[in-house]
Amino acid sequence: MLDYNKSELLERLGNLEIERINNTVITKFRGKVIKTAEVSDIYEVFDIVNYIKDKIDLIENNFKIDRYSLKIKGGVQDLKLISDSVEINGISFNKAFYITNSTDKSRRLSFRVGLFSDRKNIHYVNSYKELDFNKKHYNGINKKVNETFQNIDKQVFDEQIESLKSLVGHQIKLSNIRKVIMGEDVDNFKTSDKNRFLVFKNSVLNYGMFKLNSDEKFEMYRRTCEIRHDFQLDAFNVLLSYLRIFNQKDSVILKRESKRILELTKFTIRKRLISEILSSK
Repeated sequence: MLDYNKSELLERLGNLEIERINNTVITKFRGKVIKTAEVSDIYEVFDIVNYIKDKIDLIENNFKIDRYSLKIKGGVQDLKLISDSVEINGISFNKAFYITNSTDKSRRLSFRVGLFSDRKNIHYVNSYKELDFNKKHYNGINKKVNETFQNIDKQVFDEQIESLKSLVGHQIKLSNIRKVIMGEDVDNFKTSDKNRFLVFKNSVLNYGMFKLNSDEKFEMYRRTCEIRHDFQLDAFNVLLSYLRIFNQKDSVILKRESKRILELTKFTIRKRLISEILSSK
């Protein structure tokens, strides 16, 4: 992350050139071709350079941008803007804007908002419904994204803040975490599902906020998805531990994995309801 400087950001973006010649989209950076892609007649180029130049003032009118990250690799452009802070469960989060675009058909155009914790090195992207844009580059995309951007205001982050707060103070069993990460169809687990769960176990071991006893540590050290010793973990810290795995990814992956791990709420809510029923008897 770099300290925010609008002139610097726009200068870096200005090095990017996107040109369409017939059905070929050419992406250049500092005059050098970095990607070419063949497209169909219904493909519409999204000019992220002029779009950011046009919209950055609107964002600044509603939010104070402190830091930013701009990655341009081949035909993919990924921009993160970090804004005002909010505290949740004793941890400082920053409101963040995520814009991902591609000029090689590898990514949809996406504009999302979320929360970023520098201290925990995680991005939580569970976008406000009215400001969650994710479309293929078909004719009319520039008009559609402009219509979506009109919904930006200070309330767009309320949804993310409340969803994180909903996990605070709740526990969840390791077996239920496995269901969230891998799914419940044990006969059709993919290798990628298993790998995600094993990487999550590593993240828990390396995450300082979990106090595990010897049996729990042994279970997390086991390089298998089979669970012999089931135990409870703090749901809020589980979410943070999981999202740390994806802190270098673009907003498309961040959104997908944020949505996946938020399924934790299904199990923590059930536990709370059961406790209330038992206490009322």
